[in-house]
Amino acid sequence: MKREEGGEDEVFVMATCLFGKAKPSTFSFASASKTYERFGPTVRFTLSSTRATNREVHARVWAATQRFLKVEEGGKEGGKEEEGDEVGKVPYRLFVTKLGDEGVGEEVLDDGGAFDVQVLREKVLLVAFGNNVFGKRVVKMEVERKELHSSVRWMGGTQGEKVGAETKVIELKQCLEKFSEREQLEETDPWFCPKCKEHVAAFKKMDVWSLPDVLILHLKRFSYVQELSSGPTRDKIEDLVKFPVEGLDMRDVMRGPVDESAPPVYDLYAVSEHSGGLGGGHYTAVAKNFRNGKWYSFNDSSVKPVEEGKEEAALITPRAYVLFYKRKQGSLKWAGALPPAADEVQGEGKMLRVGRE
Repeated sequence: MKREEGGEDEVFVMATCLFGKAKPSTFSFASASKTYERFGPTVRFTLSSTRATNREVHARVWAATQRFLKVEEGGKEGGKEEEGDEVGKVPYRLFVTKLGDEGVGEEVLDDGGAFDVQVLREKVLLVAFGNNVFGKRVVKMEVERKELHSSVRWMGGTQGEKVGAETKVIELKQCLEKFSEREQLEETDPWFCPKCKEHVAAFKKMDVWSLPDVLILHLKRFSYVQELSSGPTRDKIEDLVKFPVEGLDMRDVMRGPVDESAPPVYDLYAVSEHSGGLGGGHYTAVAKNFRNGKWYSFNDSSVKPVEEGKEEAALITPRAYVLFYKRKQGSLKWAGALPPAADEVQGEGKMLRVGRE
């Protein structure tokens, strides 16, 4: 992938963690299934297509694996893999091996030599831990722990946690604040800086400049979860998100100018719902009739009115998935921004010219 126009290509790399008794001199992918066992996460990172080094590969792998390894007594970070091996900077060895190859896998030494990422088009990268290293250094609880993607992490825990027997409650404003929070990328997801020509743990931030008359908010109900034993999976988030039915004020969220004749204050008019899990879910909806102002529940061909006085209880549930709001007062064409200087719009068989107001 290219980071920017004219920038150098980045190659996405994946490596598998193994442990066992096979000596590096006799190691091959074909024998690995008999002498090695897969464990832990699939390691992921990016490398420059032209300037990658062996040491950089080791640094990326170490950054991704050190969290489930105990520090050696004396504070050393390296360790012997097998009896007679020399103490290295990292407690594993890296091999580039062709799938199904009976030969010896080529070892990637922890040095400043160039690493040819193009070989990974036909070969795989393996992180091989010796048996005694695995037994003494690996923390089993950390290996089994699910690693949540940063997009679903939450203050004091995760969005999928339960508090006792109750579902965790989150305010919609918290979600909006989290959306605009300054976030640092993971060490395993570095960004190539075109100025310093280095891979760095960059920061990213998203803000809302202007808002339309119809505002649709999509709640993140399906989380990306890094399963250490089986790779990435997705989970359903069942937390209750409390949102206002009337008077959702977005002035604190919006960064652009506010037109007080049509302020960014919204009323809810529909909710799309999801119940069940990933394997067998069901979609329903609750919507407001604009003619009589009453709420109705929609479930396939069944339509029922919501009991008067219990609208909020019917709307604000863990099933809420997509929220539909409309501006409470006024209307802003182009979401408050100036339209194009001259734009031709096709309408009812004739051309209409729209100019600046």
